[in-house]
Amino acid sequence: MNKLQNIRILSFITLLFMLGLMSCKSQKGNYIHVMPHVNYEFSFEKAETVELSPRLTEFLDYVVVEMQNNKDYYLMITGHSDNTADSETNLKRAIGRANNVAEYVKKKGISADRLKIFNKGASEPIASQNDENSLALNRRVEIKMTF
Repeated sequence: MNKLQNIRILSFITLLFMLGLMSCKSQKGNYIHVMPHVNYEFSFEKAETVELSPRLTEFLDYVVVEMQNNKDYYLMITGHSDNTADSETNLKRAIGRANNVAEYVKKKGISADRLKIFNKGASEPIASQNDENSLALNRRVEIKMTF
């Protein structure tokens, strides 16, 4: 990574902090930043929800601009679910979330060959599965920008 790329990434991260879209944590949580890759997690309030929230689409708009300005960036999009349904349903919900993110950025002009989509279902929880807040944290899409 060259100096200009470092400056662009740091500027992008600063913008996300200013917008309140990201907070930096060293442990797993709602929003994660890890260098040199940039990681983000967005939770879904309800188990059956796969639609993108306004907050997530606002974030994705900034991601699209960064990717348009930096042709060597790509996204790894991973869908997750809680464990409230059977395995097949959890996998469908998780991939639905990831696919909706991918479709959104493709409609904004990002080529499909710059996107990698993964489906983890309920296999990688980041919180306990015993209360509604914890379940909501596990219903998430992780977006990692790499270069």
